[in-house]
Amino acid sequence: MSLTYESSTRSALKYSIRWRMISLIFILYTINCIDRISLSLAMPDVTKEFNLSPEVQGIILSSFFWAYCAFQLPGGYLVDKIGAKKVLGVTSIFWGVFAAIGGLAMGGFTLILSRLGLGAFEAPFMPAANKIVSQWLPDKEKSRGITLIDSGAALGSAVGAIIVSSLIVWFGSWRAAFLVTGIVSMIVAYIVFRKVKEFPYQHPNITEHELHVISAPLSPVSVSVNQQADTDRKLDTVSLVFMFFGRIGFAMVFFGLVTWGPSYLVHERGLSLQYSGLATFCIFLAGTLGEISGGFISDKFRGKLIFPRVLRILFLVSGVVSLASLASIGYIHSVTLAVAIICLGFYFEMFGGLYWLIPGMITSHKNLGFVGGVLNFAGQIGGATVGIASGIIVQHYGYQAMLVYYAVCAAVYLVCSQFIRFRN
Repeated sequence: MSLTYESSTRSALKYSIRWRMISLIFILYTINCIDRISLSLAMPDVTKEFNLSPEVQGIILSSFFWAYCAFQLPGGYLVDKIGAKKVLGVTSIFWGVFAAIGGLAMGGFTLILSRLGLGAFEAPFMPAANKIVSQWLPDKEKSRGITLIDSGAALGSAVGAIIVSSLIVWFGSWRAAFLVTGIVSMIVAYIVFRKVKEFPYQHPNITEHELHVISAPLSPVSVSVNQQADTDRKLDTVSLVFMFFGRIGFAMVFFGLVTWGPSYLVHERGLSLQYSGLATFCIFLAGTLGEISGGFISDKFRGKLIFPRVLRILFLVSGVVSLASLASIGYIHSVTLAVAIICLGFYFEMFGGLYWLIPGMITSHKNLGFVGGVLNFAGQIGGATVGIASGIIVQHYGYQAMLVYYAVCAAVYLVCSQFIRFRN
């Protein structure tokens, strides 16, 4: 059985049915995050048209996360009630609608309304994606699956930086860019809805062998031991608290760069919209590669006794490099070197995608939904507050102070990650 499983694992990435499903979800999430970053890239033009202060910009950029946060629990309930596929299909089409509506905004208030709608319909995505991963991938491939999908956030920001900035320049209007990306989102959502299946056995082309592989455990010897350990495991509340605040720190760095990174490059570094888009592309492409790399390293040691130690080291390196890069950018005069250092820091920052493994390491299966919800909620708190906080800091103290704030957030992520008690 072990040899069969290892053989199937080596061939898993050769476009097996299960990885086709994961790839479709990854593509959809990437499109999702292009819609998210579009406003950040258009904000310099939007600010001129609507005469917005940095504080108001921060409110508009954060409004997406207010609805995203509020609809996490209802979205998760719908996923359990009617299934991941239906929720993904319906909500993803509507988020495309609201992305397009943003292009029709008449002022700051109507722009906020469109962002609230976008956040509400994007909220169920990760709960649905996690359910697809849990139903379609064997244990040994789940780290790669969830980090691949989660890396769509960074890749969408990277690709979106090029696409949206090019559309704005091409059409001479940020409104047209919003309309185009919204329509494309609706088309992709419909295609994914038609292709994705809720369960492996529902796919017409799946083989008995692949169904067997999907149900394979990490190792046949450890199954009964792990089941007993899981039954006896109590929720580690100390680790839960450190996980919560560590995730907030990580999310503030990530979403801070997503929302305010393009404006920093334009206003502080003096880049044009096109060059700002190119620099943003490089930064988030580095983050995408970093998150995927973290998933592969994690899977390499998954199920081994040293895995908790490896995970701790990965978070240590992630936090240290991220903190060092953010703390040093303000002292670097070369734009090219500054962008390169941000890329390096963001590559390692995105090892933080492995936080999605923590719930299963600090509690039993019966509490997994609760702990996963706490983790996701922490991330959204970071996203909902960092935009407003950054706007206030920029208006009163400037962009250099904003970078110091992000460095402090990276320090919180670093320290809290080291106090989590990881268990196999």
